[in-house]
Amino acid sequence: MEYVPSRDQAHLIAAAIRVLEHQHNRPPTPEEIAELLGISSEIVLHIARGMERKGILRSIETPFELRLDVEDHLAIEDLPSESAGPDMGREIEDFHRRSEDRQKRIERMMRENDPEQETRRKVSEIEAEFRKFKKGKGGRSPFGESGG
Repeated sequence: MEYVPSRDQAHLIAAAIRVLEHQHNRPPTPEEIAELLGISSEIVLHIARGMERKGILRSIETPFELRLDVEDHLAIEDLPSESAGPDMGREIEDFHRRSEDRQKRIERMMRENDPEQETRRKVSEIEAEFRKFKKGKGGRSPFGESGG
């Protein structure tokens, strides 16, 4: 079963396309639409594909980018009030949440297991010992000998 976006979703995407087209004088990319609406570009693409199958949107593809343009805005009214088909939106959001959690775990692991941390600690201890020795407050000689 193919995905059919809801009427509200289609109106939202079409409105975003029109606003961005007015601002930039060119059809927008899915990333620009996503940024304007505050949703992921994958969800925008998922909804746009459903709208394209219904003849509402037209994709303009180049080797470097994809742009979206409204082709038949009146066809939006033929869409159901609720989306039908597999709900990719929820799956995409779950995927994003899992990948963000994974990234945070990796960053935490890298901070906790910093291989240079021990080296920095030893260098700072040596510097502190040297400063003590240099000021004449005693401390051990950095050369392993006592005195000068």
